[in-house]
Amino acid sequence: MRKRKSALEAVKVQSAGKPFFRRISRKETEQMNKGFWHGIAGVVTVAVIGVAAWQFISLHERVHTLEEEMNVLLAQTQVINSQLAEINASSDKPEESGSQTVDMAGFQEALNGIGNFEQGTAGSSLKAYIAAAGLLDWLHDVGTLPTQEMEEQTYHYLNALDAVQQENFSANFDTIRQAAEQIADGTDEAKGMLTDAGNPQKYDSYSRADLDTAAGIIQKAIDGEKAA
Repeated sequence: MRKRKSALEAVKVQSAGKPFFRRISRKETEQMNKGFWHGIAGVVTVAVIGVAAWQFISLHERVHTLEEEMNVLLAQTQVINSQLAEINASSDKPEESGSQTVDMAGFQEALNGIGNFEQGTAGSSLKAYIAAAGLLDWLHDVGTLPTQEMEEQTYHYLNALDAVQQENFSANFDTIRQAAEQIADGTDEAKGMLTDAGNPQKYDSYSRADLDTAAGIIQKAIDGEKAA
């Protein structure tokens, strides 16, 4: 009994003078892991907060830049709106009669109808009333006759024709003018011819005065071309 105690004491003394290694318990391991992950979580949290702060600062600067750009756009929009208002105000002003633009396409079609009319062909009488109705429709639609434009357009039209075509145009105009006068006067003959032609006219009545004015302009151009 005495010897065993001495041996144990010797082991303790020797152990006290050397490095001591021992196996870590599970509880200690869990505590160490817990501390490690707590440290990692702290680092990540700090990093996330830093990134969020940087993004917030960048976003704030971007918002400020956008506000400045928006102010510039608003200023430009106000200038454009002001210019548009001036343009609209000027366009609403009535044009002077001398500068008023008139649609002359219908008159050109009427001249074409006279020039393309063929005397003595089948149905030529009905075709004359159709051409006459086209001229009367345009005179009715245009309202106040643009006499100067009509004169210029008729002269240009006739200048593009050769001598034979000008002679045909003159003869055609005599026939179509007579048909137009019948229509404007509302004669029974004209009503019957228009019915047979399929009622090409747009209106029930027309101004004889406007027809006489237009006919005078066309005849004047014809006479001028003949004299040339």
